[in-house]
Amino acid sequence: MASAVAFTSYFESGAKGSRLEAYLDQGGVPTICDGVTRGVKMGMKVTQEWCDQRLIEEIELHTKPLDRIKYQMPDNARIAWGDFILNLGETKTTGNNSTAWRFLVNGDIHRSCNAFLMWKFTAVNKVKRDCSDPASKCGGIWTRRNAQRDLCHGKITVDEFLIRVRGTPVKHGV
Repeated sequence: MASAVAFTSYFESGAKGSRLEAYLDQGGVPTICDGVTRGVKMGMKVTQEWCDQRLIEEIELHTKPLDRIKYQMPDNARIAWGDFILNLGETKTTGNNSTAWRFLVNGDIHRSCNAFLMWKFTAVNKVKRDCSDPASKCGGIWTRRNAQRDLCHGKITVDEFLIRVRGTPVKHGV
């Protein structure tokens, strides 16, 4: 639960940041709020309060792997990693096949942060696209990976990360 509380203070939703009606993300996955996909069906509509509560649940679920790291991670790296896992899923990001995870487990946070940029591909209509290519029409993924890397390195603040990723900073004093 500690992870959820820590991350929630950074990722509290606001009206501008949450999409309250289900949409298809760039990979064609039904999505709602700030990237929630689990249990989402097209046509689904929710409230901001539902998004806020679901975000806490999703963060708690998806950041548990970070508790296995045997050293104290800097907050900025932990937050970036939490977003990375939440965005891509635990199976893809925290197994032995993940270069970024191997670097993190072995204490090389710098290289683990840089490895986020390896996750630049998506499939749109079953066609693989390199989202670092401006013509790919999936630039949001590339923007998010760069923001995750920069936050992980401590080059940007959490508010700057949120502005890059969802267009709005944290609601302070909520």
